[in-house]
Amino acid sequence: CASFLIGRYLLRDCVGKLTKKRVIFEAIDAALKDKGLRIMILLRVSPLVPFNVFNYVAGVTSISLRDYAIGMIGILPGTLLYILLGSSA
Repeated sequence: CASFLIGRYLLRDCVGKLTKKRVIFEAIDAALKDKGLRIMILLRVSPLVPFNVFNYVAGVTSISLRDYAIGMIGILPGTLLYILLGSSA
């Protein structure tokens, strides 16, 4: 959560200047603003996206803090799987 807040309050202006030049970044920002909770949960379930990097990226977009926080539920399936595998070893 700290990396999200760093991205939101410290890095957003600097990164915003760089991303205004690319249409794809504006599309990603709009998608996260409109359907942030759904996208956040799906990306949290996916093991392909490093959580720390995505936390910073989410911080510089327009996703709400509420959607970001609730989206952390997506971590639970992977966490439970790791617990199950660790307890059976």
